[in-house]
Amino acid sequence: MDSRSLAQRYNRGLRHADSMAVADVVPRLEAADRPLLVTHQHADRDSLGSALGLAALLDADATICTPNGVAGPAQSLVENTEMVGSSRDVDADVIVVLDAPSTERIAPVDPTGEQLVLVDHHTQGDLAEMATASLIDEDARSTAELVYRVATAADWPLTSAAAFPLVVGILDDTGFLQSAAPDQIRYVCELLPLIDGREGDLAELFDPTPQPGERMARLKATARARFYRAGPGVLGISHVGGFETAAAHALREAGVDCALVWSEQSDHVRVVGRCSAAFADTASLGEELLPALGTAHDGSGGGHHTAGVARLDDEAVRGADRTEAIKRAVEERTGSQFHPLDE
Repeated sequence: MDSRSLAQRYNRGLRHADSMAVADVVPRLEAADRPLLVTHQHADRDSLGSALGLAALLDADATICTPNGVAGPAQSLVENTEMVGSSRDVDADVIVVLDAPSTERIAPVDPTGEQLVLVDHHTQGDLAEMATASLIDEDARSTAELVYRVATAADWPLTSAAAFPLVVGILDDTGFLQSAAPDQIRYVCELLPLIDGREGDLAELFDPTPQPGERMARLKATARARFYRAGPGVLGISHVGGFETAAAHALREAGVDCALVWSEQSDHVRVVGRCSAAFADTASLGEELLPALGTAHDGSGGGHHTAGVARLDDEAVRGADRTEAIKRAVEERTGSQFHPLDE
């Protein structure tokens, strides 16, 4: 299928991404014999689901790379799939980055000098400039839906092995369709009949029962949190040893408008954030606040409007009050002065 007919097929049914970008991405994927499919660090269900779905769609010997491993909630997606943590010793003819806009988010993978294809729904970073072909749609709710759009446009057969992880990715990044637009609902409705009776697996994947250690992380985060107010907005900052996302959700459920939870890693400090849409309108969490925090401490950050993550270099924040440093970054980006809640 030539690029013109592929673009026409894409335009008829899939309106929201650049059809010519799809027409450019598809032949590069189809020509790959040994693609390396790279998720972002601490791969979540969307990033890993996109990689698993694409691996099942491609007629190639694909390798999945998950830098710094897989996040807890996504572990059950792994099953018996073998994965690598870096691109070292992988003989790949193309690197496909999924759900990550920047080189910092996929370290230690270095795509410099390689054939690079990028599929992502975040604000563009340096990978967009390096890619030989890319599909970037910042209006999309997930990267999994972009993989599905590509598969539909290319008329690739959709097996259960591909459909199931793509459904998981869309459901996860839309909060089980709570933040979905009509397109995401339609995609899920189209994919569900193809998952071959695995509805029970979906229910198990999204079981609200806390994982071992998650309950304690939520309790510790709430007990250790410092709360601040600026006008009607309440900020909560805390620290845990793991399950940062669950801890951030616990603070949001306690009533804060913005929750930021940090943890000490082996060589860096990780900050996970969740906030309300109203708070994000003052400073987008994943597009402004957390990237600024990461850059200020020789690291990086990214994410979505109301959710994101930052990596702070351990040396840059060594000896500092992590919570105070994070609060200052919030004040700088929002232009507001936050005071302790009990003042």
